[in-house]
Amino acid sequence: MDVSTIQPGLDFRKVIDQNVATCGVLLAIIGVNWIDAKNEAGERRLEDPADFVRLETASALKRDIPVIPVLVRSARMPGLQALPEDLKELAYRNAVEITFARWNYDVQRLIDALRPFVDTPAKKNGEPPNPKPQPAPFPEPLPSSRHPLLLKLVIGLLSLLILTAVVRYIVSPSGVMVPDVSGSTLPAATTKLEASGLAVGTTSTRVDPAAEANTVIAQSTAAGVTVSKRTKIDLVLSPPLVEVPNVVGKSLDFAQGALQERQLRVGEIQKEPRQGAANNTVLRELPSSDKSVKPGTKIDLVVAEEVPNQVQSTPSNQKHIVRATVKVPNVIGKTSAQARTELQETGLSVGNTTGQAQHGVAPGTVVTQSPAAGQEVQKGSPVDFTVAESPPVKKPAAGSPQGVTVTVASTRDENSNRPSPPATAQCRFADGRSINMAYSSSPTRGRKIFGSLVPYGQVWRAGANEATSFVTTANLLVEGKDVPAGHYTIFAIPNPDKWTLIISKKTGEWGIPYPEGDDLLRVDMRISQLPSQVENFTISFDPAGRNCNMRIDWENTRASAEFAEKK
Repeated sequence: MDVSTIQPGLDFRKVIDQNVATCGVLLAIIGVNWIDAKNEAGERRLEDPADFVRLETASALKRDIPVIPVLVRSARMPGLQALPEDLKELAYRNAVEITFARWNYDVQRLIDALRPFVDTPAKKNGEPPNPKPQPAPFPEPLPSSRHPLLLKLVIGLLSLLILTAVVRYIVSPSGVMVPDVSGSTLPAATTKLEASGLAVGTTSTRVDPAAEANTVIAQSTAAGVTVSKRTKIDLVLSPPLVEVPNVVGKSLDFAQGALQERQLRVGEIQKEPRQGAANNTVLRELPSSDKSVKPGTKIDLVVAEEVPNQVQSTPSNQKHIVRATVKVPNVIGKTSAQARTELQETGLSVGNTTGQAQHGVAPGTVVTQSPAAGQEVQKGSPVDFTVAESPPVKKPAAGSPQGVTVTVASTRDENSNRPSPPATAQCRFADGRSINMAYSSSPTRGRKIFGSLVPYGQVWRAGANEATSFVTTANLLVEGKDVPAGHYTIFAIPNPDKWTLIISKKTGEWGIPYPEGDDLLRVDMRISQLPSQVENFTISFDPAGRNCNMRIDWENTRASAEFAEKK
């Protein structure tokens, strides 16, 4: 019956039951998804007592009305265990199969199966028909000569209904046409797909300078293709706009790494003579750092061309080179980033940077420098400085009588509003010596990290932005190998079964490219699975006796290595 014709206000269960009671036979059209078809709530429809198909079929079975399962699209009869209690009798009903290959034969078999139920009993002595027909016992098959026209009409009508149902089931079983979502934002694409009964699958990004930011540039199933309802369509989107990083005052190598990190490209590089500026120091960038652009955009740079040293003549006409000197600026009280910029703009280089716990001083603030401010030094000379770090915030762990303390994380400097904000981790030994890590903490943002964003078997910066800095004031044994007190950079090579930790002697560079040939050592790291996902990349220390064991946690993975103070 057509349930859409049930009048408002009536109990559809009773109406269905009353209508089924008047039929002589019920056809149950069963496709390949008949057993597992789900409703909008994601529940199996056959488990819903109010489902129309279940109500009709159960009503016929309860009244012992013949029910003929019609199998289409190579469907199989449902097993007894797969059916709810009121439909279990269906498993014992003999079925008819309809196929494309045997279409005429199979339809004729179905017609023959229906023929015994076409009953047109004659009225007795003008007796009016029963206004409330009741289901009758199985009638005797009618001779082909009895009511031939009516028989042909009924069989023809049944054939047409069955053909329509079967064709709809075979050609488009809950099929929907995939819409074109190219050029749409993700929310708009999601709305279009859900309106068609589809869903968004996985999303990924790909740089396409010709596409608008945050729009769909490809879909896994082309528009116009017919698929099943609730099919997931994977989407590829152009990335969002990115901010141009401020690379003025930085070296050209640093600028190239910073732009690559933001998925930007170096455009035209122009040189401009500049007195007192180190060679290849960035003077200007276009577009400037206050702009947001599409990934893949080219950023033009103007870099300094060092003015040659002046040549003067002595009274004896002997030539000698006059080395340019500069005055060391005062960087105490400034952030480490500001100090680096000012030193580079002055024509000096950044030497060793170390951390020192300070109370009442903002982390990342320069507290000492060497040489002192005001001294005249040769251009290009290094200036060492010490930056403040948060005092330890964690008391000695229970069971650690040696008094090892750790600081899990703190803000590194004023760049904490970056997409991958800076952070630090510290472990202090009982004798006051310490290990300090400075890194950038990247979020997963729904991305697959290890084996995808961070490929297996390749050197990884172990963080983001600037290279991850590792400063120790103690002589260490890292997994049993000597690491003298000093300033280093760490990298890692992730793999599914183990990682490799790389401690590099090269410092102060951007996180990429990896400086080949500067390794101090490489050691294996142990891998374990975390019980829950870690959203932000985190480096921490786990105090254990005299050890400060380093842990790297991200996504569902933990990599750890033993750091011990060497005595």
